[in-house]
Amino acid sequence: MRKLTRELIADFKNYLIEEEKSKATVEKYERDIRAFCVWLGEKELTKGDVLNFKAYLCEKYTVSSVNSMMSSINSFFTYLEWFELRVKTVKVQKQIFASREKELTKSEYERLLLAAQKKSNKRLYFLMQGICSTGIRVSELRFITVEAINRGRAEINCKGKRRCAFLPNELCKMLKNYVREQTHLQLFLRLSIGRISEVSLLSPTVFLRKTPYAYTLAQRQYGTCNSKMHVLKYYCLCSLFSPVNLY
Repeated sequence: MRKLTRELIADFKNYLIEEEKSKATVEKYERDIRAFCVWLGEKELTKGDVLNFKAYLCEKYTVSSVNSMMSSINSFFTYLEWFELRVKTVKVQKQIFASREKELTKSEYERLLLAAQKKSNKRLYFLMQGICSTGIRVSELRFITVEAINRGRAEINCKGKRRCAFLPNELCKMLKNYVREQTHLQLFLRLSIGRISEVSLLSPTVFLRKTPYAYTLAQRQYGTCNSKMHVLKYYCLCSLFSPVNLY
């Protein structure tokens, strides 16, 4: 008999922590597994249930999201040695090029900066500059510190991997002026209930939803296309833009 319990999920979570998985990874695995548990209910688990859940996800989410969630569930089954319940991910043909809808043009980038400036949101303004002129991920912005600006490079340690991201001289000059207004060493900290949160930045999922300056103002007043807004939302840009100083 195969039945999912809170104790099994907790044990798997502890296992991931012992394996030195990042906090975000542990939370994602746990979130995906709990979503499966809610869908399944109290009944016993069968291979057919897993396949039906996979089909259910395919009706609601993109292929990449479905495969990501099923990967979490398959890892859970592997940990429990329930190998017979593992299912294949959805096959998708690999694209050798990116569609134009996923590209952000320089004019659109400048309109985003102008929208942030119009709202006097310097944090968002320099946050976008940091992403677009270095190519780093949203989750890596916390490594742009005062020390990194002085060195001209950010030492990134994310998901157990280390690398160096060079900061353009013009960006460093602008950030040095901006950092004089800050009271902490990390430039892009999130304010939460009257205190500085340990999280250095809003999660990518709510990044644009929480910043109507870029999402609404730029889209409606400056004509930024909604389908291209997600470029700043998740990963680094394919094309790097030179820093722009509007202040």
